[in-house]
Amino acid sequence: MRIILTVVTLVAGHVAAQKAQTDERLWWDDMNKMEKLDNEWIKANHMIGVAVPLENKTVAVGEKIVLYCEIGGTPTPIIHWIYNGRLVQADTYINIEEKLLNRGLEPTETGVLASSLHVERPKSGIVTCVGYNGYDVIESTVEITVEGEPEPGLINHPDIKGSAAPIITTWTESRAENFGNTAALICRSDRPSVWTWNFEGHEITNQEGRYQIKKRGDLFIHNITISDLGVYYCTASNEFGNSTAETYLHVTRSHS
Repeated sequence: MRIILTVVTLVAGHVAAQKAQTDERLWWDDMNKMEKLDNEWIKANHMIGVAVPLENKTVAVGEKIVLYCEIGGTPTPIIHWIYNGRLVQADTYINIEEKLLNRGLEPTETGVLASSLHVERPKSGIVTCVGYNGYDVIESTVEITVEGEPEPGLINHPDIKGSAAPIITTWTESRAENFGNTAALICRSDRPSVWTWNFEGHEITNQEGRYQIKKRGDLFIHNITISDLGVYYCTASNEFGNSTAETYLHVTRSHS
């Protein structure tokens, strides 16, 4: 498991070289309004970088591929995917509720978000993983080469549901937040799921006071303490199976 502050320091060094060139606005105009909720420390120290970039792939016709990308920064970014100019997967407003809950406090909102794109029958072309944190945009791009006679492809868009186990497509890889604040650990799947979270071998429930599991899978931990530091596991389940992702929460001190 990566140490969150080390990762963010490393990815920040790549910002100038990897600034996104896309002209897509998408929801960014609305996201800009989130800046008004940030404290002065976040406004002065915002940063973003690619922690794990995409890698070019060559596959045979009909061969499934999985692309994986990690983007870190302050505030923690959102991630969306563009395949041959088309938006195919996105999560928006992943931290707006957390910002509201921490308003008037001194949050850090530093973290690394991981995302995977599962493509059942890929086509040759360009795939881009784009991160945005309300201040900065960054991207990692990969070229997909499909060898053999092309056939009509179907990108496994989250809206396309089948009789299969859920796939966790976006999750918090690691996160740092100040003592006493609310920390949101993100976990999202490609289809409706039953969500469970575990910490130190113990299943977390909504009835445990400081914990709140959202319908989309995210875990909110209120008034975090040093005892909350550690590894968390989120599991998305349905009648066909389940998938699990791992995240690390680091508890930090106030900047003042």
